[in-house]
Amino acid sequence: MLLTRKKVLKTPKRTLKHIFVSPKNRGKQVLIAVCSVLIYVFFLPKTDIKSHVSDLLNDASVLALATIESPSKILFHYKKHLNRHRRLSQDAFLLERALADLKKTKNSLKAQVFENKELRNLLSLQNTLSPHEATHNMTVPCFGQHSGLEKSMLFLHAGHQQNLQRFDPVLFKGALVGQVDHIGGQTSRVLLITNPNSRIPVISEKSNGEGILTGDEYGNLKLDFTNKPESFIQGEAVFTSGVDGYLARGLMIGHVSYLENETVYIKASVNPKEATYVQIRHGVKENP
Repeated sequence: MLLTRKKVLKTPKRTLKHIFVSPKNRGKQVLIAVCSVLIYVFFLPKTDIKSHVSDLLNDASVLALATIESPSKILFHYKKHLNRHRRLSQDAFLLERALADLKKTKNSLKAQVFENKELRNLLSLQNTLSPHEATHNMTVPCFGQHSGLEKSMLFLHAGHQQNLQRFDPVLFKGALVGQVDHIGGQTSRVLLITNPNSRIPVISEKSNGEGILTGDEYGNLKLDFTNKPESFIQGEAVFTSGVDGYLARGLMIGHVSYLENETVYIKASVNPKEATYVQIRHGVKENP
């Protein structure tokens, strides 16, 4: 019984403090430290495990010193260390995102500077144009849509007093319907594109086919002097080519309708009969 009591009395002395402080238990201390680190790593987010384990392995000197001094403080030390590393990682991510935003803003500012430069160049070019070269649109009322000449002629309530010039293009709903042909004091006559005497150089949008747009006695639009009529695509848009020098390039005419007897027929985008007002693109420079 005495031996048993001695053993019982000696048992409380084998406390955790004795295990951690005694130099004879270094193996247990290291084992406990390693288990503590593994348990902590196990509860880390999966995305952070690789980086944190790498930091633990690279910081072997700190691990060794902490193990010798007090193994029980290893877990606290690395928790503090890893929390600091996580904060630094978050700060680095925020800085990288801020840098990306700054670069985007810088590129946007460069684009705006370039655009402002181009606009200034355009303004300076417009200011250097002569009065004959500058262009502007003028809206005027028209009449004669139902006079029996609506397929070939249109008349305007504008003339020399409004500084109209011969061959000024006449637009309706953004599409070309004719050119000023004769100018009076307060009235003018428009030669419609459906008139057989009208000749307008045009080009197609997709096939780049060129020809001379004219009308026939039935008020249809067709193309003359086309090298390859079969190259035109049905439904493609047709615009003015501007090669004559009187009309600007890119004015809308209509669309390719069909091909018959090697003649390309065009359907006009607008009907001049519906016009009560038209736009005059005034001031287009004429050929010398």
